[in-house]
Amino acid sequence: MVVELLEQATSLRVVSEFLKEKDVPHSAGSWKEMATVRLQHALDQHKTTTDELFEYLSEVEEYGGCHCFLFRCSESDAAALLSQGTVEETAKDAGLQAIMKTPAVTTYPDTPTVSGIRYQHGEGATLSVKVVETRVYEKLVNEKIRGDQRIYYYRRVRARAVNVMRLSSIGVLEVRIKSHTKSRITGASYLDDIARIWKGPLEKFFPRTKFEPLSLQDLQNRLWERRHELTDVLRFSDSKMKDAHGFTMMASTPKAESDLAASVGSVNAMEEFLASGARQVSENIQWKKQDTGIPSDDIHVLLSGERNEFTVSGSCTKAEYDYVLAQFTRIGI
Repeated sequence: MVVELLEQATSLRVVSEFLKEKDVPHSAGSWKEMATVRLQHALDQHKTTTDELFEYLSEVEEYGGCHCFLFRCSESDAAALLSQGTVEETAKDAGLQAIMKTPAVTTYPDTPTVSGIRYQHGEGATLSVKVVETRVYEKLVNEKIRGDQRIYYYRRVRARAVNVMRLSSIGVLEVRIKSHTKSRITGASYLDDIARIWKGPLEKFFPRTKFEPLSLQDLQNRLWERRHELTDVLRFSDSKMKDAHGFTMMASTPKAESDLAASVGSVNAMEEFLASGARQVSENIQWKKQDTGIPSDDIHVLLSGERNEFTVSGSCTKAEYDYVLAQFTRIGI
């Protein structure tokens, strides 16, 4: 079961990184090979255990392949919400004390279910609460034409989605919603997803009235303004701007490995449009692979949608996700 859940939660690259740290053969071209050859070998050689794989699943399923919405409260409110007494009392009232000690392996719950609570108290305190839910998609499997009618046949498919809310001591709250697939689903709105999970126990841990959306508009502007000093770590794939009259301009690269900031003509046109009062409304960026191994591959991030939203499109490790968020904080959110 753990391999099935890993396949839904992350990528072969991420699991390969886990095995690489165990100093065992780690590359695999398919999940079948990963399960029957690589992971089984690591288990046979006592380089890992099933319990450790479930612990690893519990971590990696929280990162990547998600839409992240940022909110902010005052640091004094954050300190109160993150105090050990408050966290433990809230968990007790919600009947979640056991979850704080040992995360639950929740597969396909009937309703959104809290499956894990990570709490670090003291200086730099953080609180993460994980919610697992079951989504039902409609996958197109057949199409027929009868007379003047075209008939589509869909199969209903279950999918496990892991959503996370994490509050830091500086008052920044991340609401990470697992990305939806391209299959058809009724009401696949990320704002609806937030409203659905941000109630009950999560409302008690993170009272909605204390938080306001944290706009990423200034961050988008700073990323572009500081593109020259960020060239070793950041690459722009495309950028979209809009002025007060609704006129838009978009520039994009011809290849995935190209950098928009290296195109003199595009930069000049964008700078002139921005100077006329336009603003950035969307940025498609890649945080470059680093020799340190974090990140171990390019991390694609899209700054678009709601004013407090960004998307990490692919799977990544906790360290890689935290790297992206740390870069945002350093540049200024």
